[in-house]
Amino acid sequence: MKWCEGNQIKLNMDKTEAMFYQTNRSSKIFPDTLLMKDGEITVCSSAKFLGIYIDQNMRWDTHCTSLSKRLHSVIYTLNVLRDKLAEPVLKLIYSSNFVSQITYGIIFWGNSGFSNKIFVDQKWAIRTIFHLKRRTSCRGIFRKHGYMTLIGLYIYKCLMFVQQNRKLFMNYEIHSNTRKMDYYFLPKCRLALTQNQVEFMCLKLYNRLPRGFCTSSEDKHFKNRLRKFIIECEPYTVDEFYEYCSSVV
Repeated sequence: MKWCEGNQIKLNMDKTEAMFYQTNRSSKIFPDTLLMKDGEITVCSSAKFLGIYIDQNMRWDTHCTSLSKRLHSVIYTLNVLRDKLAEPVLKLIYSSNFVSQITYGIIFWGNSGFSNKIFVDQKWAIRTIFHLKRRTSCRGIFRKHGYMTLIGLYIYKCLMFVQQNRKLFMNYEIHSNTRKMDYYFLPKCRLALTQNQVEFMCLKLYNRLPRGFCTSSEDKHFKNRLRKFIIECEPYTVDEFYEYCSSVV
């Protein structure tokens, strides 16, 4: 509040909300409103920012619930059209309307516990496209048709973020010629909440890539190689990706 006044920034009281961040176990009680010079600002537990719902505990349940509702509309469309349109058209609808939505901002919420709800929706959409029964396993279906699982998309986006923004991670680079096989040092984190954040997970995932996979930041084939690698891995969890990377020589 003082910062806004000091920089002569006037807030629109009707469009501004405030949020106090805390861990899920915190017992702190915060006020319902904040008194400003021009009026009061409502304190909320979650808010929509650039298309992503952020909550005070950074649990992502509000965002995943909202996203799931939008995805159900796409699944309904696929279900109505699957007997009327050819498979390539259904794939196009899936890519343009479903994948585009689950990819947006996935590096923030993709590793949360609530993302499993979105993965269930993704498997539902895949079963609809390929006329599979409700309880049919999707293992192998993603790989067969060249699709990444939800966690695969999350890993892909995290790794591409590091590859394309190396300058942001320069302070974590390992330059010594030791036997340590990691590409980067990991930030020091005590809480599981902070270990799931973008910076930590991006570097941890990048360190798990097979040695020699990242030839250089100029590697024009990195994106395609990574995509094929993740599709072949077909991870349902981050741990499955770690195991797959360890098995690759």
